[in-house]
Amino acid sequence: MKHAFVLLLILLLAACVPATQTEPAAAPTPIPLHGYDFSGVHLRLKNVSGYDFSNVALTVGDQTEQIGPLPPATTTDYATFTADQRSLALHVTASQTEYDWTADSAFGVGLIDGGEFTLELSIENDALAVTFLMDNPILQDAQYYAEEMGVSIEEALARLDTQNEDAISALNEQLQANEADTFAGLWLEHEPEYRVVVAFTRDGEEIIRKYVADDDQLAQLIELRPARYTYAQLQADQQTVLRLLEAIQFPVYTTIMVQENYVELGTTDRAALDVALAEANVTLPESVVITTFYEPVGEEPPFPITPVPDVFMPQLKQRDAVFMDALLIGELVVEDSCLRVRSEGANYLVIWQADYFLTDNDGVWEILDETGAVAARVGETVYMGGGETSWVDEPYLRDPIPASCGGPYWRMGSFLPEEYIPNVTGETGE
Repeated sequence: MKHAFVLLLILLLAACVPATQTEPAAAPTPIPLHGYDFSGVHLRLKNVSGYDFSNVALTVGDQTEQIGPLPPATTTDYATFTADQRSLALHVTASQTEYDWTADSAFGVGLIDGGEFTLELSIENDALAVTFLMDNPILQDAQYYAEEMGVSIEEALARLDTQNEDAISALNEQLQANEADTFAGLWLEHEPEYRVVVAFTRDGEEIIRKYVADDDQLAQLIELRPARYTYAQLQADQQTVLRLLEAIQFPVYTTIMVQENYVELGTTDRAALDVALAEANVTLPESVVITTFYEPVGEEPPFPITPVPDVFMPQLKQRDAVFMDALLIGELVVEDSCLRVRSEGANYLVIWQADYFLTDNDGVWEILDETGAVAARVGETVYMGGGETSWVDEPYLRDPIPASCGGPYWRMGSFLPEEYIPNVTGETGE
């Protein structure tokens, strides 16, 4: 969901804006239509410039209204306007300088009836700038949903109605609690049409009638589907998988795929997983589907490497299927023959993902990724995803960590793409 996002609009207005006040007034009470008001548009002005606007004039269509003074950090009351499509222009006087602004239809969309909007006025590059903010978070959600799904605002509001959401959530909880031997899952589908899908292994029509009456609004949205495994069985099978893989110390990612009705087991090394399962004589539950997220390079990469034998680089046997998403910024260094990242907060021994290689390139120590590209250089700043950890499971490592290479530890995720690396202003690149 997106809240307080900026909309550039063609304003549809037909009245004036009342005088200013030092605190913004409360929004008008909505009139129910799917629980919301569609009788008009609610608009207010806010001075965010730091300039004292001695006069503000609003022109709507062929009518001009003098708003009066608008000091810095003050906001008008909301005014309600009809949905009669008209142009909008503002004339502002600040420090004896006059500024004009007109809404540009090339960037606009129609105002939403019942929407609450703030026009923030500022002076930028010696010109009046106007930013449109949608103040009603429910309508923000509906606007975003309508754009994503290609439906009307009214339809979006109906789908996002909190009463429906509460009823759907309650139904899901009841079925999990009372029908565990047949209930296989509940989810929403938004395309090609909006549906509440409920899956059972058997007797779906008979069971759903105990919870939703035929004349209930929710009943019109429900679609029943068959399934092989109950949701309770999938939960139990997922826990079984986690116990089995923990026992053989193999990293995996698991999740219940409710719509597909199976337990997904994600691995980054299918061949090694098959070997580990065979050696441990482990058979996975029938509901488990193995998905391979990555194919390892192996012990011999298909590109030249000049080893640096005196530097220890602790590395996982298999790549993690899921990475922690914190960010480490620091200098890649070698200290006491250990490859570390020295940051402002700590000096981390990095636990590297599989398929990163330290090589000596004519005296420059470089880290190559699985493609042979240079991912980092010793002595340079790195931007590395992952997360801090106070301990390391050595059975998951290729080699044990020597006593000279202690923590704190950083379990590597991935290097930050160049477009997201902070620039000198502290902002991310585009």
